[in-house]
Amino acid sequence: MIRSDIKILVILWVVSGLFLSVPITAKEVEDRDKDEGCFFLQTSAMTYHWNHNPERNNKQELIGLEYHKTSSKIYGLVHFQNSYFQPTWYLYTGKLYSFKEISDFNLYGKLTYGIISGYDDENGRHSAYMNRLGTFPAILPTFGIGYKEFIFEVSLFGNAGYIANMGMKF
Repeated sequence: MIRSDIKILVILWVVSGLFLSVPITAKEVEDRDKDEGCFFLQTSAMTYHWNHNPERNNKQELIGLEYHKTSSKIYGLVHFQNSYFQPTWYLYTGKLYSFKEISDFNLYGKLTYGIISGYDDENGRHSAYMNRLGTFPAILPTFGIGYKEFIFEVSLFGNAGYIANMGMKF
């Protein structure tokens, strides 16, 4: 009972934080209407956990769709198999930071924040406290390189490890 109440509160807290409106000027509305973004389709290439455990899933089977606005704002939804082989969703928003452009290559970073849902630890088998909540807020730093419409990214997931993704703009 308490677990489901906590889950609902966490979901409401994160969703309200993601979508709270902020006062904007008429110029920003005009610029936003002109903003033609693009979509990226992503999949996982590899996963690595810092503490090797043969019971952990290193094949996330990630599939994600991300929308990039020209204002560097990003929105995304990702489905993957978590470290415990459970179907998991990550709904997020964030910002893209361009570091360096060299010819057709773009070095960048991005910081996403949102909500992860799909962890199930009712029997207390897994050690992480967040797993017991099932749904929780997350912040993921990512570093990437883009070449024309292709991208390769490495995202850190807490102190557990990293996942390498590749994708394509369309």
